[in-house]
Amino acid sequence: LQKKGFEVVVVGGKKESKIASDIAGQTKCKNMAGFTSLEQTASVLNNVQLLITGDSSVLHLAAIFGIPTLSLFGPSNPLKWAPRGKAHQYLYKQLDCAPCARHGHIPPCPHGLRCLDSITPKDVLDTAFKILDKEGT
Repeated sequence: LQKKGFEVVVVGGKKESKIASDIAGQTKCKNMAGFTSLEQTASVLNNVQLLITGDSSVLHLAAIFGIPTLSLFGPSNPLKWAPRGKAHQYLYKQLDCAPCARHGHIPPCPHGLRCLDSITPKDVLDTAFKILDKEGT
């Protein structure tokens, strides 16, 4: 995304700050994870062209604001939880063990999270660029 001229910003809570630091360190992107309140994160979202995220509260917040989203689903069911509409796409690999989430609870994975690991960076980038092209960027 950066090679195509997009600025990348990582958002998240304090629990995600370690992985966000790792991502930001490798990509030289702006890391705001653990440094913003939910209200401040909402303000950041109002300035983005696309949110790429897992199934999270930030996903649904972006959808409420009408921000295009690309969400990655593994243990939870995108047919039940993904935002609806042309501006919202999701990636999900239908495996024999997925979805395993039940009633908001995700059990420990005996398969090494292969449902998420099977979504490749190429899958994400290809879909992100399709969304951004539709948005006229």
